Formats: sequence, C-alpha cells, structure tokens
Amino acid sequence: MKQQLNYLDQFFNQDHCFKTLFHSIPLGALLLDSDRKIIAVNDFMLKTFGTGDAKFIGGSIGNILDCVNSDAGENFCGSTVHCKDCQIFRSTVSAIQGEQVQRHKAGVKVRIEGKIKNKELLITTNPVTIEHHNYWIVFFQDITELNELLHQINHNEKIRGMIGHDPEILKLKEQIYELAQVDVPVMILGESGTGKELIANALHNEGPRRDKPFVTVNCSALQDNLLESELFGHMKGAFTGAIRDHRGRFELADGGTIFLDEIGDISPAMQVKLLRVLQEGIIEPVGSEQSKKVDVRVVSATNKDIKKQITSGRFREDLFYRLCVVPLCTPPLRKRTDDIYLLADHFLKKYSLPNGRSNVVLSDKSLNILLEYDWPGNIRELQNAVQYALVHCKDRIIEPVHLPPSIKQRSTESANPAKKVRKKKLDRVLVSEALRKTNGNKLKAAKLLHVSRATMYRFLETNGTFTGKFPQ
Repeated sequence: MKQQLNYLDQFFNQDHCFKTLFHSIPLGALLLDSDRKIIAVNDFMLKTFGTGDAKFIGGSIGNILDCVNSDAGENFCGSTVHCKDCQIFRSTVSAIQGEQVQRHKAGVKVRIEGKIKNKELLITTNPVTIEHHNYWIVFFQDITELNELLHQINHNEKIRGMIGHDPEILKLKEQIYELAQVDVPVMILGESGTGKELIANALHNEGPRRDKPFVTVNCSALQDNLLESELFGHMKGAFTGAIRDHRGRFELADGGTIFLDEIGDISPAMQVKLLRVLQEGIIEPVGSEQSKKVDVRVVSATNKDIKKQITSGRFREDLFYRLCVVPLCTPPLRKRTDDIYLLADHFLKKYSLPNGRSNVVLSDKSLNILLEYDWPGNIRELQNAVQYALVHCKDRIIEPVHLPPSIKQRSTESANPAKKVRKKKLDRVLVSEALRKTNGNKLKAAKLLHVSRATMYRFLETNGTFTGKFPQ
C-alpha cells in the first residue's frame, strides 16, 4: 500500500492535468486499489463527507461516507450483513472484476454532523489505468434532494389529476399535500359528485402510508348489521349466512388508510361502535371475544351539513371531533366555471381515445350551454354528459343536439332572448387588457369584451394559456 501511495503521489505531481481534473470535477471521487482500499480522495468528496484525507487513505468507502454499518465491519466496506444488498459494494466489486463501467443508485445511512441521515447516492464506478497500473475511480453524486423534488413533482402530478386552475382548487391541492404529511383524521365536506374519493386517494398517495392499502367503504350502502361486519369483520357462525371468517375493512387497511364515504348516514348505534375503534385503535369482529389492534389513518366524507346533523342530534359531536381534526371543503362545479372547459376536454379525451376516436371537440354553442348550466350533480354529472354526447355524436364536433336533454332544457329555460351576445373580433392586446382589468377572471373579461365565454375560452386555447398569458 505504501509503495502504491508513493507511486501515486509521484504520478499526481507529474501529471498536473490529471490532478487538476481529479480535484476540480464537481462530483465526489475516490481512487481505489484492487482491495477496494482508498488511494486518493478529491476535494469535492472531502468537502462533502470529510475534513481531511489523511484518515481516509487506506480505508474503505464506508469510512469516508461515515456509513452507520461501517462501525460493525472491521473497518472494511462490504463486510457486514447489512452490506449484502448495498449497491456501493456490488458496483465496486463488479468493476474490479472487469465488468467495465457500473452505474447504480444506492440508499445509505450516514452520519452528518452527528446525526444519522438517509442519503440516496448515484454511484459510477469505472476502471482506470495509470502507467500500466490498474485502479478504479468511483464517482459519488448526492441525489437525495433531487429525488425528493422528483417525488414531490410526481405526486403533485397525481394531485393535478384533480383537473382545474380555479383558485379554490389550487388552494385545495396545497391543503392536500400539507395534510398528507401529517397523520391526522380528515373529513372531506362537499356536495355529491365533487370528487371526495379522489381527494381521499390523493391524501393517501401523498403521505408515508402510500405503499400500504387504501380501502374504501360506502357507509350509506349497508344496513347496520352488514356495515358492522364490513368494517370490523365477523367469525364463522356469528350470524345466519356467516359460513366463514371474514376480515373487516379496518383490518384490511392496517398500516394504510380507510376511507369512510357518506359517514353522515350511519346510525347512532354504529356511531358508538366506530367511536370506540377510533379512541382505542382496537376492533372486535362480530362473534369474537378477541380484540385486534389496528394502525389505520381514517379519512371520511359526507355531503350532509354535518353541523346541522350534530345540532339535531343525528350525529355525535364527540365522533365528529374524532373524525374531523381537519376539514377539507370541496367547491361545487357551479362555483368554478373556469374549470368546466378543462374538465370537459379531459373527459372527451379520456372516453374518445379508447374507442378509436380522436380530435372530438365541443362546438362553441355546446360549450356555451355547458358553461351556463349550474351542474347540480357537479363533476360526475359533467362526466356523464360528455359520455352521453360521445355516444350520440358520430362526427368529431359535438353540437347542442348531442347533449343530454336535461342540460339543453335547463339552458333554454335560463337563456334570456332579450340579451344577445354581440360578436366581436378578439386580439391579444384586447384580451390581455380585459384579463388585467378583471384580475384574470375570464367570465368578467368576456362580458367586458361583449363576447361569449365559449369565444373567450377558444381564443385563450388557441393563443395562450388559461391564465391570460400569451407566448412571446
């Protein structure tokens, strides 16, 4: 080893180009011998993981990274049972055995400033020959923050599966991401068809329980005895028809999330039983004398006015506070009309492409009808309306005749024949100025320009984004 170090020192002193390159590369770099002992360490590696190279020369990669497992490995990286699946160990061994460049991601536990932290490293191992001597250079790139950012972007994309740019929806997305990180019960409040189950799913997928089960129960669909069995399970022979043991939804969701939809519809008797489970984290299957501990995050939802339910005595106040540490309110579609076009376009693509149809669009008249309708059934009703239109439209342009009769009728009833929209040619300057004056409100901007909302949406789709910002 000493002879190798002396030789390497001489080489580094002679070849200033290699030395400069080795120390200036913006990645951690180590030079290893055939025993995977450290021969040289570059400046970037020292700044990131060490304070001086003297104590690392002749040591192992685990030492310089301050891997928590290196303490038990007799000062040698890869010598503990914990190193069996470590990509650092595998990639360096493969490179030294002559398998050329190795590139792997490695998750390691290291000490940084006295604290143990999980790090994700990108390891590249490459053989290098210096004056007929074989060495192996190992590059380290800390991609922990990058992975966290990509993870956040990926999950934000899932949240963005909730189509919409309305301020209320943007605020809701932020709340979902924040609440997903804390393990507290959440109650989702809103009208039917506003996407409450989608929100519950997002809360699960964004949080630390994402790899565990997500289990849904529609509480309004079952009678008390069936709901109790569905939630907590039952034993064989517990009641007529119980021919085998049945695991309840709480047990199936253990470690994950259970979504109790339409929680406002459960009976007072079931409320008492559910309250006990939430307080103690213990379930007792029907017909069993043994209790089971479960670790479940509870997300619930209701379309009822839960405060009125409590006041009238139909819903227990103590259960409400157990279920609703934080409420999430979903806005009805009639209060986010700017999102109607985006949602309709999303459903058009979703249902037309699988059936071999493409480029199916709404005519201006059809879009105007959708924008004017008040959508009592919210997003679910819009989804059904688009599917109905696709069935009845054999061409690529959906006209008013293809829309559901109830929507056309309501639109006709609400239309004011005395007010006619005056057609006006739009340009980027006019639209930008109108959006500026109305703080980006497209409905108000359309009225200001005396054009229909459909015309405004079409213009923005063709010329820029829905924020009123046009490409340069």
